[in-house]
Amino acid sequence: MLLYVIVLLILFVSSYLEVLIKRKDQGLQKLFSYIYIIPIFLLFAFNRDNNDYQTYQILFEYKMDDFGYEVLKKIVKSFNGNHNWIIFTTASLSFYILINKKNIFYRITLLFLYYISNLLYDINIIRNTLMITFVYISLRFLENKKNILSIIFVILASTFHKVGIIYFIFYLLYFILRKKYFSITKKLLIMIILVTPFFVLSLETFQMILMKYIGEKANYFEIVKLGAVTNVVQVFFDVLLMTIYKNELKKDGKIDVNFKFFFFTLLFLPFCFINKEFYNRLYRNSLFAKWYYFLNKMKMRNLKVKIITYLILVVNAGLSILTIYIRNPIFVEDLMNNLLKFSFSF
Repeated sequence: MLLYVIVLLILFVSSYLEVLIKRKDQGLQKLFSYIYIIPIFLLFAFNRDNNDYQTYQILFEYKMDDFGYEVLKKIVKSFNGNHNWIIFTTASLSFYILINKKNIFYRITLLFLYYISNLLYDINIIRNTLMITFVYISLRFLENKKNILSIIFVILASTFHKVGIIYFIFYLLYFILRKKYFSITKKLLIMIILVTPFFVLSLETFQMILMKYIGEKANYFEIVKLGAVTNVVQVFFDVLLMTIYKNELKKDGKIDVNFKFFFFTLLFLPFCFINKEFYNRLYRNSLFAKWYYFLNKMKMRNLKVKIITYLILVVNAGLSILTIYIRNPIFVEDLMNNLLKFSFSF
């Protein structure tokens, strides 16, 4: 855990300096970001022990329902490979697509945000990591008006994890609403936020009614816990960011595809009170889209707004892990220790 904390502190100081120091070019910044990518990539690509590692090793020998993942397994097996090959492939593909985005201005900050949030999850949930990587490839095609390729890749993403099917809804809304996407979904989100407190207050009553008809399956609905409160606080910070950058969000037709994708996730807020793992997975999957958008917008603002944006992004990114640590510190320590169990072997 000590090594994890040391890397965390180095990234924190470097990212904060990146925001503070004015510069005309990104040469030195890119150099340091690539230097920092190397150890994080190695921790991912050569990780050999985590919460799901043994499970995936066993599943490698059996047929699975996810067609895309099954095809990948067959390709790896044709070269006499094993599950470690899939980990390396996943790390390589996801780091290239998610981290190496050309127009990111604050690259070290992006790495720091990833390190304190999604990294610990991505190493464990390999199929989800592959799925969301293909979704982001799809979004890049969507940015470049290559709609057919975009649709092909989101379909491909859904073959690696069933959660990918949810993103069909985003594409449906995106193509139907077009320039009115943000204005309409914003109204929808406001309505959802207003209705959610009433939904929460009636949740236990609703669960008791369901118990009479479906028995223990009603436990799928979770009572309000610290995790759900954390989700609400995260959305509060997101709304705060949107308020700070409201001028950039006035022209719906010019709003970045990545922001629209992130905003789509917020529409699922009530699910954090129904099944928080489902909601948290969707929210984590959308974080890169949020970081892409706000890290590029903050470069045009004054230093005060930059620091406020930076602090909101950092606090928001670290909230999930912090909440789990408060509830179960041993579990989080195990996650961090497992992160450091790597071996340069296949």
